[in-house]
Amino acid sequence: MRISAVKIENFKRVKQAELTLADVTVLIGGNNSGKSSLLQGIHLAVATLQSARSASLPVTKPLSTLGFDQLIFKPASDPMKLHHRTDMSSANGPEFTFTYSTDAAPEEPKSFRLSMRRGKNANISVTSNHTDPFYDRAMPHRDQR
Repeated sequence: MRISAVKIENFKRVKQAELTLADVTVLIGGNNSGKSSLLQGIHLAVATLQSARSASLPVTKPLSTLGFDQLIFKPASDPMKLHHRTDMSSANGPEFTFTYSTDAAPEEPKSFRLSMRRGKNANISVTSNHTDPFYDRAMPHRDQR
């Protein structure tokens, strides 16, 4: 599987950014331009998928709501502050889209989208397609218990 692009919306200092990936990708920008936020967003998206999958093992269906303490990676002390310029709500939160291709069909790019919203009791509601091959690759099978 090869990820060719990542789009991040409403995450920390990033209103919207799309990063096209090559074999080597270099981020250049001034202080407070969003470079670290972009990298933290990618890290958070993948870690959230891993957290949802890990927290639901050995059950095959992933959790759709996570407590902040269940997240493997926490880019802020208050998870509700992860939304761009306002607190995360049940209607607004960060969104991540990964464009990828599989080894079997490299010429047919696919998209995987992960949305995060405020859930009940300050938990995080996670929406993604857990049947997508990208989701399956977020955490290798060898880590299942």
